[in-house]
Amino acid sequence: MEKEIIIVFCICDEITQALKIVEDPQVKMTNSEIMTTALVSMLYFSGNFEKDEIF
Repeated sequence: MEKEIIIVFCICDEITQALKIVEDPQVKMTNSEIMTTALVSMLYFSGNFEKDEIF
């Protein structure tokens, strides 16, 4: 699961760089991290960001 999360992050990071999306200087999480969190929660936790257990 960790490898898949890293792959998703790398793809999201490449997309944001290719689209030249500029980060706001006040952010605490990058756009890539936010996209990764949303995609991983959708894939593994049925869209629930607060679910503790994987299975």
